[in-house]
Amino acid sequence: MKYLIAFCFVLLVNQVSFGQKPQAGDYITSNYINKYEGTWMWTSGSDTVIFKLKKLKYTYTSPAFDADVLLGCHTYIQTGVLVESSMNKYDSIVNYNKHKLRTVTGWNDPAEDTSKVSGILWDITKNKRVGLTLQYIAGSPPQLQLEMKALADVILDPTPLGATLPTNMVFIKQ
Repeated sequence: MKYLIAFCFVLLVNQVSFGQKPQAGDYITSNYINKYEGTWMWTSGSDTVIFKLKKLKYTYTSPAFDADVLLGCHTYIQTGVLVESSMNKYDSIVNYNKHKLRTVTGWNDPAEDTSKVSGILWDITKNKRVGLTLQYIAGSPPQLQLEMKALADVILDPTPLGATLPTNMVFIKQ
């Protein structure tokens, strides 16, 4: 399963580079994702979701290349009770290059739409990946429209369908 996940992730990043296969030593940069960096919050009644995102250089293997991606963590509080959180890992991801600790991953395909980021959220409670799309909405303050959906390999994934977090949210930059 890990190899399937890694394959899907590398396949998506390959498409980010305008359909060109990355060569060993390449560095695929993306300045379009800079605006997604920071802390974002969604609230509805006593429910809160917080995303903390940072653009980082991520190293892929086979071939060995680097690409700019968004990596981060999330917290979900439902009716005042902490349901899941990975925020305690954020500093390790950003400062110590421990990218495997992330629960949010995002990338951008500038050939399609520079206001959108595709990605994956690791649902801690259900121990599964969920696809996500973030759309940047300029304004004061900026907002992110988040939509989550099942991934294409859901047939191969024996975990329950759905996500722990709400699947459609509008975040406000903090």
